[in-house]
Amino acid sequence: MHDLVKQLAEHLKFIEDTPVVVAYSGGVDSCVLLSALVELKQSGRMANDLHVCHVNHGLSEFADDWQHHAEQLCHAYQIPFISQRLNLKVENRQSLEAVARDARYQVLGDVATKLKAVVLTGHHLDDQTETFLLALKRGAGVKGLSAMRADVTLHEYALRIIRPLLNVSREQIESYAREKALTWVEDDSNTDTQFDRNFLRQQVIPQLVARWPSITTTIARSTEHCQSAHELLNELAYEDLQQFDNANGSLSQTILERLSDNRINNLLRYWISLRTSI
Repeated sequence: MHDLVKQLAEHLKFIEDTPVVVAYSGGVDSCVLLSALVELKQSGRMANDLHVCHVNHGLSEFADDWQHHAEQLCHAYQIPFISQRLNLKVENRQSLEAVARDARYQVLGDVATKLKAVVLTGHHLDDQTETFLLALKRGAGVKGLSAMRADVTLHEYALRIIRPLLNVSREQIESYAREKALTWVEDDSNTDTQFDRNFLRQQVIPQLVARWPSITTTIARSTEHCQSAHELLNELAYEDLQQFDNANGSLSQTILERLSDNRINNLLRYWISLRTSI
C-alpha cells in the first residue's frame, strides 16, 4: 500500500462509523484524496459511506467545466455526487477569498449535517506553510500561528473537518497522482500573484525551500507548538472562568482586577469566543 494511502487509513480508524464527504475542487490534492479513498473502499479497508461535494464558486470561466469533470469522475467511481453553484456578492472592504471560503463552508456544513458526516479536505503540508506565513504577516498570536488543525470543528457552520494529508508534501501528492495516472484541473487563478497565497506559493516559499529544504517540516512543527500553547491558554481561561463567571453569564470587573493583564486578556478572548460560537 502506498504510504499516502496508509496515512489516510490511520485517520479513518477514528471515524470508522461515520459517513465521509470529500470536499472536491478538482485540483490535484482533492483528486489524490478521492483516489486514495476509493482505493481503500474498493479493497475493503474502508467501511465509511463515501460522498463527494463540489462547490462551484462561479468565479472562473472554466467553473462549469470543473464541475462537469467532478461529476464525470464520481460517475466513473460510482460515488454519490453533490454540487452547489454559488452566487457570491462581495461588499466593500470584504476579501473575495474570505467570502468564497465562508460560502463554501456553509455549503459543506449543510451537506455534512444532512448526511451526519465529516468532511475531508486535501490540505497538505505546503498549504500549512502558506497558512502559517499568512498569519505571521498579519501579526497573529498563537491561535493564528496554529494554522490549520488536522481535525477541527467549526461550530458556526456545524461542520467537522478532517485534513488527513496535512503532513504530506505537495511533491508526494503530485508523485502519487502521476503514479496513478490521475487527471485533474488547474485553477487559472493560481497564477495570479495579486492573491497573497499565490504570491507566497510562487515567489516566496520556493526561495525559502531552496535555502532551507526542510523548512515546511519545521514550520509544521512550529504550528504544533502553537496549537499546544493555545490549548494550554484555553485550559487556563476555563479555570479562571469557573471562578469569575456570574450567574447571568457576565464577568465581574472587581474579581477580574485580581488577575494580571495577560491573564485578563486571555480570559476575555476565551469568554468572547464562547459567545460568538453559540
